[in-house]
Amino acid sequence: MGPPRNSAANWSRLARAAGLLAPHVGREWGGLGLDHRGKAVVFEAAGYAPLATIAMNIFAPDEANMHLLEQVASEPQKEEWLRPLAAGRIRSCFMMTEPAPGAGADPSMLLTTARRDSADGHNAGDFVIDGEKWLITGAIGAAFAIIMAKTESDPLGPAGATMFLAPMDAPGIHIERVLDTLDQYMSGGHAVIRLDGLRVPETAVLGRVGEGFRYAQARLAPARLTHCMRWLGAARRAHDIATDYARRRTAFGKPLGEHEGVGFMLADNEKSTAGRSPSGCGGWLAEAPELPGCMSDGETPQQAVENLMDAITCWIEAAEEDGRPVPVPAPASADAA
Repeated sequence: MGPPRNSAANWSRLARAAGLLAPHVGREWGGLGLDHRGKAVVFEAAGYAPLATIAMNIFAPDEANMHLLEQVASEPQKEEWLRPLAAGRIRSCFMMTEPAPGAGADPSMLLTTARRDSADGHNAGDFVIDGEKWLITGAIGAAFAIIMAKTESDPLGPAGATMFLAPMDAPGIHIERVLDTLDQYMSGGHAVIRLDGLRVPETAVLGRVGEGFRYAQARLAPARLTHCMRWLGAARRAHDIATDYARRRTAFGKPLGEHEGVGFMLADNEKSTAGRSPSGCGGWLAEAPELPGCMSDGETPQQAVENLMDAITCWIEAAEEDGRPVPVPAPASADAA
């Protein structure tokens, strides 16, 4: 379930000393305040070394949660949760995905509910949350969660989905189990969570009641793009490893790279990666979200994926040949974004 907590903390101290911690967060909250262009360059460079993304505090789900908190949270919520999260002192998780028949790719299928407590007493008016979540990345060891739940029409907003902030040690949050997945690099694993009578005050509402779907899009859209920024760095590393291996490994009397099939694949990969400017991709992210802006001229999305898969295949073959372990990531869920 990811690197040991003390190792991640040591790496974060090194990143902080180098002035590289949380570069995507505003300066007032301890980051560098980079725009999309800056993030495109820095995140891709960090993606080349997977541990760098953890050290720099730009890994999922914390990176997207920081973005959401900065955009939506109240000032007290930012002081309580955003500041220590940006500083790397705590981790977080995002609870949206549910087991069938609940919300998966379609968040409108949300089954988790948050109802007002109508009982008399000093806790009257609190929200009580019930439901089940799964594939919740980073739950083990997280200090707090952002929880998506259905709410009825309320004085604070219309009926719909609402986001709530809750500490992970609050009564009513039960980690049922950690799912078995192929990957081992995500801090906190991917958990099944039961929410049973979780009580939160009005001050725990993130943003406005009934605006959860809009906030989810505000979080997930840039988070998908920052995933791609990191993956571009990983793709470059995979290509470099494949190219190095093709130079060293011989078969049928000559290096693999001199065989036409391998050479063509490596050349296609090089054209796809070297021909794309990270800063140009950042401009695309910020100004004109059209997919061709981050691909080589004339390259379709399918060709881009095929070229990446070719590089990864060569990388795996090289790793197996050299007896090195091959890390295999699990599919990303919305909660890992």
